[in-house]
Parts: sequence; structure tokens; C-alpha cells
Amino acid sequence: MAMGFMCEASVPKHLRWIPKGMEVQYPAKADTDIRCVAEVADDAWKPGNLPIDVKAYDTNGNVVVCGTITVWVSENRPSSKDKS
Repeated sequence: MAMGFMCEASVPKHLRWIPKGMEVQYPAKADTDIRCVAEVADDAWKPGNLPIDVKAYDTNGNVVVCGTITVWVSENRPSSKDKS
């Protein structure tokens, strides 16, 4: 969910994205609430595969989940209203 919100908030208007795959590790047990963070550099938005680092932290700041979600980035197709 953090990755989806981050992508929607930061993808340039001329691009679109779709999830393609993910690798996840669980380095520690989460005994508390967790906070998820997804990060990508501003200049990383280019057509092709875009790996996005995602981490989940417990309330003590320990990483309890970490991984990479790869999204496919492509140019937006012109819509029918753009053709008129």
C-alpha cells in the first residue's frame, strides 16, 4: 500500500506504472504496530523497470519487513479526448 501511494503521488504526469513483481524478506518478528516506507529517487522515473525499496518498521525502529517491488513504467497513451 505504501508503494502504491508513493507511486501515485510522485509519478510524472506523462508516465504510468503497473506492479510487475516483488521480493520480500522478514528479518524480525513484528510485536508492535508497523510503519511502512516506500522510497524512490525523484530522477528514477523513466520508462522501463523501476525497483522500489520498501521497509516496514516496528515502533522501536527495527526493520521487520524489507523488500523491493518492481514496477513497469511506460509513457501514457493519448486518450480519445486528447485526439480531438
